[in-house]
Amino acid sequence: MQDSQEFNGSWVNGCYEIRYVASQAGILDLNLWCEVESGQRDPLPGSPFAVHVSEGNASPVGSYVREAEASKQGGSGITAGDHVVLKPQVHDQFGNPSSAPEGSLVAILDSPGVTGETLDPPKLRNGMGSYELTLEPLKAGRHAVHVLLDGAQITGSPVEFHVSPAAPNPQKCYLSRADPEPVLINTMCDILLTTHDKYGNQLDRGGVRVDAKAAGVAAGQCTTEDHKDGTYTIRLTAGAAGEVKVTARIDSVEIKTLSVFFTKNAETGAETDPKEGPISVTAAIDVTDEKVVPAVIDASAQLGNAKDAEVEPERAPAAAPVQRKRKESLAGNPQLGVQLEEGASAAAPAGIEPTGGEDDERQSEDVEGAKGKGKGAKTAEVPSKGAKTKAKGKATGKKGSAKS
Repeated sequence: MQDSQEFNGSWVNGCYEIRYVASQAGILDLNLWCEVESGQRDPLPGSPFAVHVSEGNASPVGSYVREAEASKQGGSGITAGDHVVLKPQVHDQFGNPSSAPEGSLVAILDSPGVTGETLDPPKLRNGMGSYELTLEPLKAGRHAVHVLLDGAQITGSPVEFHVSPAAPNPQKCYLSRADPEPVLINTMCDILLTTHDKYGNQLDRGGVRVDAKAAGVAAGQCTTEDHKDGTYTIRLTAGAAGEVKVTARIDSVEIKTLSVFFTKNAETGAETDPKEGPISVTAAIDVTDEKVVPAVIDASAQLGNAKDAEVEPERAPAAAPVQRKRKESLAGNPQLGVQLEEGASAAAPAGIEPTGGEDDERQSEDVEGAKGKGKGAKTAEVPSKGAKTKAKGKATGKKGSAKS
């Protein structure tokens, strides 16, 4: 036996008046009966009575919206550029479908970088109270749609959903380097490939086929590492200095080329500047004839790369030991210059006895370290390139002096 609906009843002028609140809209049958003392129900004359109940006003509490749906069904969720569908249901406070007055139902979108964007109002679909809202998000990230009725959010609002980047677009992908400076040859160079979709969203996943190659002098093969976040590292080396052009293909479509410059260093064959420092040479000087004996450079020394190059002198005619300061061209080696310090002793080469008179012997006693048995060679610092070899000397004695 069905329970009676709650109502308020009273006798008015010999009639029993019933008042109740209808919660279901539509054409209803109202059954009225009375119970006799035995508990039996007796229908009143004319029962049931037809009652037409209209829906109430649209209510934010009775209205609701479910989760967002992608127009394209798939396992990857919502991606940038997809059509996203929301279906707000407008009801009265009892849950009966109702109509929203024009302009009372609005939708507002919060997307990455933009807050409070007003969307086109939802449109009525498939009967009373059923509305539909379609939008096309282009930015990857979190989105939220607020559905409001008469300024208040309906049940289930806001609707939040995540938009993933679309497929990579080669025209939006690019190569870059963290350090734009030239790379030393035979040193690994890292190049970053960043992938984007056609809307400019950086991909947040890997799995894209990437083919890379390098074109240049002695350029090595490229290797690729997938970081699973939309970025890839391309590594390569080059064995010679110069420009190397790196290109990459994404799903068989080539992207913009990046140029990388490789350079030498001192350890890999770069030439040392000859002017960086002097070289050490040894030469014999003939002060009798005021000439310098040609010096011979050891062929094992590499002029221009070596810091010190030894020079072996040829034997010179005997000369009296004197103190001189001279500067003359070194015959046979115009590129070498010899600068003797003031007071330095220049004598005949080893093995040749000096000749001279008694005065010469007394002069040799006054000249320290310059007896005939001296080796007669002096080591001097000279530039290694571009300077003419000069010898300058000065000799003094007890009985006179000679200067040239």
